[in-house]
Amino acid sequence: MKTSVKTRRRLDPEQRREALLSFGCQHFSEHSFDAISMDVMAKSAGVSKALLYHYFKGRRGFYLATVKHVVDEVIVAMTTACADDQDQAILSMLTAFVDYCKENAGIYKTVIRGGLGADSDVSIETNRVRAFVLEQIATMTGMGALTPLAKLSLRGWIAMVETATAEWIDEAAVSREEFINFIVSTLFVIVSQIEKTSNHD
Repeated sequence: MKTSVKTRRRLDPEQRREALLSFGCQHFSEHSFDAISMDVMAKSAGVSKALLYHYFKGRRGFYLATVKHVVDEVIVAMTTACADDQDQAILSMLTAFVDYCKENAGIYKTVIRGGLGADSDVSIETNRVRAFVLEQIATMTGMGALTPLAKLSLRGWIAMVETATAEWIDEAAVSREEFINFIVSTLFVIVSQIEKTSNHD
């Protein structure tokens, strides 16, 4: 169902921007970055093209703002989950990540699979999630300052989780619990191996 920003009450600038970003999440999950003109996007959103330009300076700006919006939401979801369940913070963080991705499958897969390819500004945003997860794992496991090998190993694990989550969203044969338990268990295998390597140095 198409979502329009039109409402019966007048939105303040921040509310309208948020409504446009919600529209952007739906739009870019259904269409490639350059598939539809700003005129058509504005019409679908129920606003003028001038308003889209006012908030986002163009189609690329709209896409980048949408990516930032998604990244912010992912980080907030994981942060909240960690705070609410400190005893099982890693499980809670990864569960929040998986649940967010499942509930926002279209835009998540678009972001992970690269709506703008290797665009450096998109990478800056998606790397914020990776940096957050890396820092949380280092803190929660008590590893503290990570060695170069630890960073390399954990970044590889994060990349695996991102790709696997995008694939799992469409894989009905694997349950939510089974998938979450898998990514948590593989993390602890890697953490254990990092600790063994560190002890041998």
